[in-house]
Amino acid sequence: MTLDIAHALKWACEVLPGESFESRLDAEYLLSFVLKVSRTDFYIKPDFILTEKQLRIFESFILRRCTGEPVAYIIERQPFMDLELKVSTETLIPRSETELLVEAILAQNSFDSKLTVCDLGTGSGAIACSLAHARKNWQVLATDASEGALEVARYNAVINQLSVEFIKSDWFSDIINKRFDIIACNPPYVDYLSSEVEDSVRYFEPHLALFADDKGMGDLEVIINKSPSYLNIGGCIYLEHGYDQQEDVVLKLTEIGFDYIKKYEDLSGRPRFVSAIWNGGGKI
Repeated sequence: MTLDIAHALKWACEVLPGESFESRLDAEYLLSFVLKVSRTDFYIKPDFILTEKQLRIFESFILRRCTGEPVAYIIERQPFMDLELKVSTETLIPRSETELLVEAILAQNSFDSKLTVCDLGTGSGAIACSLAHARKNWQVLATDASEGALEVARYNAVINQLSVEFIKSDWFSDIINKRFDIIACNPPYVDYLSSEVEDSVRYFEPHLALFADDKGMGDLEVIINKSPSYLNIGGCIYLEHGYDQQEDVVLKLTEIGFDYIKKYEDLSGRPRFVSAIWNGGGKI
């Protein structure tokens, strides 16, 4: 059996479930990965014939996608900021919401600053690697409780030639005698009982990085409670959270003694993350 690009994409769109636009986009991403060409090439050379090997790989990818497996896990790649990152089922798939958190950190801290940064629960290393890429003079430490996730994050730092220190740690448990100017974290914040989690997320992404106790607030509270012991005076914490958790996060930060709390929305206008300054529990 032989197929050209146009007919291979037509077959994939007929097989894939969901909206036609989304199916076409998924099919194009997967085929571009198989052929190692840009999606633009599909329109330039629609009659290009796939080899038997290429067709076999493409078919296997499409069948995996039919089960709900995310495209990023199938090709083991996901773009984030200016980087292309390796991902695996040991890590969450980095998302655009977290890019906004990184952009806020960069916007609020000058290029020539020399800061110490801790990325808690780094996963694929998306936050740590992006900060190290944009700010070569920052000292970036990344932690995760999962050795599998750390293996992926280390790979991403090496392949992108970035200077990031990695340690295995359950939040702050193995960070000894260190304080930071910035703590950044995209922690688990999904309620186990939430009905809003898509099947592709619930069944494929690591639960350790997704779900938290106390209606999703469990890990956020641990991080907020302990972070003052790891922040320099004047240091800032950036925390991603669920769309319905912002007021609870702000209340907890206020109770602990953080100042200058800022609220941020994602591209859909939903509350998505906060930042706050640690002044030792009092005003400067």
